[in-house]
Amino acid sequence: MNILDVLVKNKDKDIKDLGNGFFRVKWDYLNANFMSLMDEDLFWSYTGHDKYIEIAKSKFDEMVKRKTEKDEKDRMLNLCAERNNQGIRYEKQGSIEEVIKIYEENINSECYPARHSFDRLLVLYRKRKDYQNEQRVCKRAISVFKKEQKYKDRLVKIENLISKSK
Repeated sequence: MNILDVLVKNKDKDIKDLGNGFFRVKWDYLNANFMSLMDEDLFWSYTGHDKYIEIAKSKFDEMVKRKTEKDEKDRMLNLCAERNNQGIRYEKQGSIEEVIKIYEENINSECYPARHSFDRLLVLYRKRKDYQNEQRVCKRAISVFKKEQKYKDRLVKIENLISKSK
């Protein structure tokens, strides 16, 4: 979403283009939609005497951009959590093929980077003695969680198991 989309969607009820590089934005709208994205200067510039506050178009455009990015991250987090919850339900039912399918979707999509799917896949592949897939998942985890030492340590163990099985 860009600033034009916001203006069209809003139909000038809460946002007025002053035409001089500034918008006049209703404080309630700004507070409801952008509170966590406001810088301190903007927040403290509101006096409470007027329903509106003037904001530079560039500042408002930046807030819209950051909100769009935040909304996308939230969407990806929710998708990841939904899949993880579905995977947990399948695990309880013993539907391991379905679990693997769902967790693989999480680690291979542009999903929010969460450890649950990686950790469970590592366990499931180890139980199956499927060291090649365990190694693949572990390498993917290392690429996603670069500072996480546990995956690096696990990879060493997996590679030892692979060399012993040859």
